[in-house]
Amino acid sequence: VGGVLALSIYSAWPTWERTQIGENLARMLDAYREYFRAVFEEYLQQDETSSSSRTAKSRMAARLARTNVQASVDRLGAEPGVTPQFLDTLNALLASAHRFIHAVMSLEAGLLQRHVNQAQHGFRDFANNVDLTVYLLASTLRNPNRPSLSYPDLRGYHNALLQSEEGTPERYTLLNIETDRITNSLNTFREHVESWVSLLKR
Repeated sequence: VGGVLALSIYSAWPTWERTQIGENLARMLDAYREYFRAVFEEYLQQDETSSSSRTAKSRMAARLARTNVQASVDRLGAEPGVTPQFLDTLNALLASAHRFIHAVMSLEAGLLQRHVNQAQHGFRDFANNVDLTVYLLASTLRNPNRPSLSYPDLRGYHNALLQSEEGTPERYTLLNIETDRITNSLNTFREHVESWVSLLKR
């Protein structure tokens, strides 16, 4: 009887996935942000201790959040009234987020050879502005009706990062490559978020 009652209530007032997807994406970004913070703070440590428990836990949480969002998008695709353009925009968001998290994972792997892969003096400023960007993106996903936010110029901070190198350039090869990938992926993610917000307002 309870089960029949629950199904009857859901039929009358269904919880559409479209009302949950923004929050689910924001939670994924929250998890990605925590993982990124754990990795970049290890680079800034004075010792060469790597693979901290915090980093490992945040990596697992990021993977779980990604899985949850993918399941949410799959459920959304089965709902009536969802346009192919809307789904394409969400999948583009996921693709950009995937590139971002792969870059962070590559940075974490570089911690195992920190004597080769070292952080430049400008890495802290760059990382702090990546952190802020991810926070602002999550805020927009949670509240798409809020006024447009002012995002940091990540490309400018990345250029400053490259100019802050000292010593042998080979020491910074990994960070240069992966921070460039992070910059591109977040800038593209922001563009897709703007498209998603525009679709919601139609």
